Amino acid sequence: MINIISKEHKKIIEKERVRRFILVFGIFLFSFLIFSIILSIPFVVYLNEQQKEIKRTIEAFKAGSIFKEIRDIEKEIQDFNQKLISFQDNQNNALNLSFFLAEILEQKPDSLKIETISFGNSNKIPRITIRGRSPSRSEFLKFVAALNGISSIKNVYSPIANILREKDFEFNLVAEFK
Repeated sequence: MINIISKEHKKIIEKERVRRFILVFGIFLFSFLIFSIILSIPFVVYLNEQQKEIKRTIEAFKAGSIFKEIRDIEKEIQDFNQKLISFQDNQNNALNLSFFLAEILEQKPDSLKIETISFGNSNKIPRITIRGRSPSRSEFLKFVAALNGISSIKNVYSPIANILREKDFEFNLVAEFK
């Protein structure tokens, strides 16, 4: 077989063949992409609508009474947990009142009568208020001095009215703990 086409023309023909191949391949690729996009549009629309429906369902569920009840119960549980934590912190910081009462009652003279003892805080300083009757001023002053001698008591406050009478009088004391 004799080939009468020149080498230059062969190169041009080969370039044309490659160009046509690339063009046909590009057209097929472009057609495939367009066809794929056209086929995937219904799926995208369907999935988008499904997503919207799921969001609406979630919002409706959140607005429903069951979800509100669940939120209310969760809030009550959180409040209760906060109270428990607070209670536990208070228990850890609480004074051992029985120890203080035993110390105070040991220092009390037998003739002195204690009517009430109340506990409280003033500016986060624990205090005890003692009310009672004393047969004499000297017994009362002994009791005040004994309270001042207790290591866990910082100060004892006694109004002047407590020592104005000589015998058989009511008294009030406030003792601050350390």
